[in-house]
Amino acid sequence: MEIQWTPESDQYGIHELYLTPVDSQQQTGSQVCLTFQVDVDPPQFIRMHPTGIVPDNQSTWAIDIDRDIVSPRRLTGVNIHFFKRSNNEEVYRVDVTSSAFVRYEPRRITFYTSGYTWNKGEEYYILLDSGVATINESCGIESAPVTDKNIWTFQISKQTTIFSSTTTSKAYPITTEGKTTTTARKTVESTTTSTQIISKITTTTTQTITSRVSSIPACYQWFPFNTIVNLSTNAEHPTFTFCFTVNTTFADVTIAANTWVSCSNWKSSGAGDPLIELYSENNRQLLAENDDGNSISSMNCYASVLSYRFSRGDYRVVIRNSKCAYGFFELRLLAEVPFRQKDNST
Repeated sequence: MEIQWTPESDQYGIHELYLTPVDSQQQTGSQVCLTFQVDVDPPQFIRMHPTGIVPDNQSTWAIDIDRDIVSPRRLTGVNIHFFKRSNNEEVYRVDVTSSAFVRYEPRRITFYTSGYTWNKGEEYYILLDSGVATINESCGIESAPVTDKNIWTFQISKQTTIFSSTTTSKAYPITTEGKTTTTARKTVESTTTSTQIISKITTTTTQTITSRVSSIPACYQWFPFNTIVNLSTNAEHPTFTFCFTVNTTFADVTIAANTWVSCSNWKSSGAGDPLIELYSENNRQLLAENDDGNSISSMNCYASVLSYRFSRGDYRVVIRNSKCAYGFFELRLLAEVPFRQKDNST
């Protein structure tokens, strides 16, 4: 018996054909089912995050998909691979068939690299095997592999330890090679990095010094203006911190944590509810905070936007999720320099 079917242009989707054999004695056999998939596309990855600069202990990663999915039908051979850009060496692999490292939701895959530390200053890229996602329909068409080294990349910034010290000294004589003797009284406030500078001037000093040295957590990532990067927070990493520099007399800076989802879809989207805090990096004074940014209320629910006029100096931004509503968001750091002053911070 031959069966032929040519679908019409509007008959796309999944179709099933059930066959039951009947012999001349009207006895029936076992029913079989055939499934035909007409113009059914595989699931598409619409967003992979985080990207850009991430901390060296980043351990939570997520992929957003354009349709409902399920975990792989295959039991083995479906992996997500992490490679070093410098030598194309595979440094980490996640088996997505193991529920211990992966969580599947209707339109999101979240996976973890807990316990692994990425090398500072190194750039990485992520590749995916075919079948990481399978559509939740009938036979379940698998996602295509991701083999392009430039689609999902991230970088670990170089960390510098900074110490702040305050030293008060009494009057003391200073003798130099020029045989000039002076008496000085001064208070020195300095920032010392790991770079050591040795002077060639021979100096003999008699002094009484009392000092207080306290360690300040280094700002391990500094962003230039016009930065746009996708980020994500979670219970393990509930905040995101970065710093920036204003090298002009004044600059009007806008810091935005956008969600780009509507309020009706926010709960199921996986987007966060970010709160932006702005500090002076020099004295750690809180300058401003904001968790309201519904500039486009129907498309940017629970976003946060902070605009501020800065004078020359260094500044720190901390993005929190005060209501424990962790999730993804898009960070934008933009600046306009008044009076046509050129910004050299980038």
